Amino acid sequence: MINWMKIGLLGLFLLVVTGTVSGQEEIKPLRNKGFEVVDILQSKDTTLIAFEHRYFRNPAHSIEYAKRILERIHPVKGNIQWVLLHRNRVMGVYDHLTYSKSKGTNLVSKIKFSQSDLATAYQFQFRLHPTVEARFGRYDRPLETKLGLILDTRVFLLRGLSVQSGIWFPVQNSLDTQEQEIRMAPSQLNYFWSKESEHFVDITLGTFYGERYGLDLEYRWAPLNQALSFGFQGAFTGYYNLYAHSFYSTSLDDLLLLGDIEYFTPIENVSLKITAGQFLFESKGARLDVIRQFGMVDIGLFGAHSNRGQTFGFQLACSLFPGKILSGKKWAVRSSESFRWQYSYNNVDPVALNFRKGHERLADVVRQYRGRFMENQSH
Repeated sequence: MINWMKIGLLGLFLLVVTGTVSGQEEIKPLRNKGFEVVDILQSKDTTLIAFEHRYFRNPAHSIEYAKRILERIHPVKGNIQWVLLHRNRVMGVYDHLTYSKSKGTNLVSKIKFSQSDLATAYQFQFRLHPTVEARFGRYDRPLETKLGLILDTRVFLLRGLSVQSGIWFPVQNSLDTQEQEIRMAPSQLNYFWSKESEHFVDITLGTFYGERYGLDLEYRWAPLNQALSFGFQGAFTGYYNLYAHSFYSTSLDDLLLLGDIEYFTPIENVSLKITAGQFLFESKGARLDVIRQFGMVDIGLFGAHSNRGQTFGFQLACSLFPGKILSGKKWAVRSSESFRWQYSYNNVDPVALNFRKGHERLADVVRQYRGRFMENQSH
């Protein structure tokens, strides 16, 4: 007499083993190309592929890159759902470049997010990040600049928890009197959290750009399938200066409290963002940003008014060429995935100023994963 229960259990076992082997065959070539925290889960008609790739600022580029790699091995059968991660947290689930929150939700809960084996889930990456400050307009010195190069790295401690630090190398300075000495780059302990592709939290403790140090907290409500989002930022900071053989700092006496609302307009990939509250140095006012995402680069115009005066200017953000410079199995040296530069017409008064951290702010991160922006790149 045939034992149908044993046959059924054997068939289920073979199905699981086959799916696991197939997934492993696809994981290795992705990891060899810089993909991190890779996991593949296969069901009857859907393949769920989760990963993070820190070379790319635009997540659509990482999806296209993964597809090309997998197609060289063998076409993945059935429907593919891409689970995009940021610091080992889910940002969104995509059917090709179409955001699909309702799809794959149950499967996502089964993805094996690395907790105890972060040493193998992430590469040890060294990032080259230039720093550029400029001022125009003086009669005797029409152009004043301050240039530097940072070599930094991020070490992941737990899911969402990481430490970033590095070394700042001076290149040229005609802007101020800061000593041209090699010193520690902005260094922070950071915690990132996300839930249901709607709620995002970023907490950072450490030193920042602009000689600031302290604590920074951000929250953002940003459903990726909606045009509207809003966020809050609070920070306690002070001034610090780190020299080769000395350290100077003031107390944490500068409170920053900001709220913003952002709207992704019907105009292709153009966002309007209004930020208001108390900026650095007790500058109370508001700032309006108009941001156009081009895929490879974001370009924005802004204007601000506060009790310290008025200003306007522009900014850009992009990944730097060439991306990967050197790499091994467990390490890599690469250029920055997110170089940002801003020019303000009023460079004397502290009008609606904020400080930069060692990574992008929540609004700039989440904007790249917005459903309509991803879909627009598939046209």
